[in-house]
Parts: sequence; structure tokens; C-alpha cells
Amino acid sequence: YKAELARNTESTDTRVYYESAGVGFGLGQLNAAQTGRRQFGLDASQRLTSTVSAQQSLFQEELLTTGDRRQAGEAQLEYRPGAWSYRAGLKAAEDLRRATPGSGFEADESQQALLLTSGIGRSFFAERLRLRLDREQTLRGENENLDFPTRTVFGAAYDLNASTSLLAEQEWSEAQNRRTNQTRIGLKARPWTGGTLTSGFNHDFARTHASALGGGLGQTFPITPTLTLDGGFQRSQ
Repeated sequence: YKAELARNTESTDTRVYYESAGVGFGLGQLNAAQTGRRQFGLDASQRLTSTVSAQQSLFQEELLTTGDRRQAGEAQLEYRPGAWSYRAGLKAAEDLRRATPGSGFEADESQQALLLTSGIGRSFFAERLRLRLDREQTLRGENENLDFPTRTVFGAAYDLNASTSLLAEQEWSEAQNRRTNQTRIGLKARPWTGGTLTSGFNHDFARTHASALGGGLGQTFPITPTLTLDGGFQRSQ
């Protein structure tokens, strides 16, 4: 189940949420990584001036089968003077790995990560083309948490027309002895009111050389001026 409370004003957006899915929940619509876990958190953003905004997020996630727990938070400032955008912030996380049978740990183990985040973006042709370069740099020497690596992402988005966008990303990451080099290409379309279609292709050049195809459909149904119903379907292989 999922519960969410959101409050939006002219200068602030705030959302608190709680999600829980037991092991084997549903009719197969969720993959194994999405079941057997509980998560709650807070997302917030503030428009400080016409060109400066701030974003924060905090969450805790727990695996119901093992008791493994993740606590993470992020804060970021963004400056948008015209067609340019600049971002800087901090990201922190701590994972508690329980020493359960089959876990490979003889005792409970804590894995931490602290990263400096930064980015720059530029739009062209009346914002039809948008480019960005983002960097997350670990601040604690060799990063012991593989889920929060040092990484660099170059992204591009181009609006083919008013309802369809072409998306592309190139990502390089490094944590301990693991390096990745991934390319992602996809399309996002809004073919009708409230509907979103997505498709994508991902390839890892550095490790497994594996490729994946994915797609999804989302739909929002307005029930009243203040109440909507959302549904969707996603698949990848």
C-alpha cells in the first residue's frame, strides 16, 4: 500500500509519503526488487527568488526479509539565469547490512557515502534542445557504498514536436573496484490528455556489456478539480 500527502503553494512544494509491499505482493506487476520493502520519506522544494530554488529529500528504506536499512538525504541549490542553469549540493547515505544467513556478513556492517553534487545546463532554440552535465564526487576517499558511486552524467533532450521528446544520457561511474559506462536512449510522448508513453534502450559498455529494452504507459484520470486517479504499466527486459 501507499500513502502520500502533498502541499503546494506559490513558493513551496512539500510531499511526505509511506510505501510498503510485502514479499510476493501483487499479481506479478512488480519485480522482485520492489517487493519485501518499506519506505517513507520527505521531498521539499522552495522558490527563493525568480532565479534561485532549493530542493531537499530524506528517506528511509528497509528490507522486510533481512532487516537491511538505508537512510539517505540530499540538499541542492539551483540558479537559473536565463538559458543557463547551475546546481550544487550534498548527498549522504548510510546502509546497515544485517548479518543474516546467506548475507555474506559475519557481523552487522555499516556502509556510508558522502558526495558533493554539481551540475550545469544550457537550453537552445527556445528550449527545444536541453543539455546538462552532472557530477557526483565522493568526499571520503574510496567509496564503500556501491549504490552511491562517483559518477558523471551527460544528458540531452530534444523536443521533436509539442508532444514528443528524444532523450539521451551517457553515464560513467566508479566505486571501489566497479566501473560502469552506460548509454541510455529513449522517447517520451504525450499522445493524449493525461497520457504518457515512454520507451528506452540501455547498454553497459564497461562491465557486463548487457543491453535492456523498456517501455511504459501512464495515465492520469481527473475525477474532480482536486482529485485524480493515476495508473500505469512498465516493462523491461
